[in-house]
Parts: sequence; structure tokens; C-alpha cells
Amino acid sequence: MKIAILDSGIDHNHSMFKKLNIENYIYEEETKTWIAKEIKIKNGHGTAVASVLTKYAKQIDEIYSFRVVEETDADIEKLINALEYIYAFMDCDLINISMGVREYSKRLEEICNKLYDKKVMIISAYANEGCVSYPAAFDGVIGIDSTVNLKKFNEYIWVKK
Repeated sequence: MKIAILDSGIDHNHSMFKKLNIENYIYEEETKTWIAKEIKIKNGHGTAVASVLTKYAKQIDEIYSFRVVEETDADIEKLINALEYIYAFMDCDLINISMGVREYSKRLEEICNKLYDKKVMIISAYANEGCVSYPAAFDGVIGIDSTVNLKKFNEYIWVKK
């Protein structure tokens, strides 16, 4: 399985990832494209997300990490550009997006629909503010959120629509 994690980057030198191929991508403003590059991790959130995924999904062969968050804020243009890049250039089974944006974007919805049609599963967190956010609220995207109603790690609530 090949997955893309859109977050803050992954410390691929961490011992928990020694058997995985992890490529970090950054958006290069000069060329207006994504490039694979060694990066210094400023925020460990992407590394934490990757560790959880690799702990529970043992069939992961490769991780593509896209830095769409610099410090704490999501950049909607980088998010859309990363999804468009993945659609055009990568063979990917799953995309994990650890954020949500509050503003609706037709372009974001369109690229999510294209990826869904290509049979790429997208899992996206809702924004931390507890409001409707995107891409988690789109059809074809699995939106995730936290709740105080669950007491165990492996419990979940399925909400349709």
C-alpha cells in the first residue's frame, strides 16, 4: 500500500520507519511544483500521524509526505496543489489529511472527486474548531473528528450524511 500524508512533514530517520521508504515533498515557489527533498521537521505532527498509521496498517510499503502545514496553519492552496500533484503523478492508495479548512473551495471539491473516481481513499480530519470543514465534509471523503462519547481507542461512531 502506498499512502500520502498531507501534514507538516515526517522525520523519516526515526527508528520506527526503518523498513519504510518515506519521501518528503515541499512546494517550491520558484518552479510552482512539488519536489522530493530532505527537510528539517519543525512540527512533529506529521511524524506522529505516520507512526500511528504504520502501527495499525502493517501493509504500508511507501509513504509520500507533503508539507502543507508550516507551523500550525493549513494552507488551502498548498493542500489543493498537493492533491492535484498526487492525482497527476503518483500511484497512491490512500491520502491522509490531518487538517480541515473552513472555507469551501470548488477546486478542492473537484480534485477530491477526481481522486475518489480514481479509487484513491481520502481520510480527512475536521478542523479543530468543531465546525464544518473541508475536505472532510465532501462526499467521497471519510471525515474524522473526536468525541467525548467514546471511551476506548478502537471505538468509533459512524455518521451518514
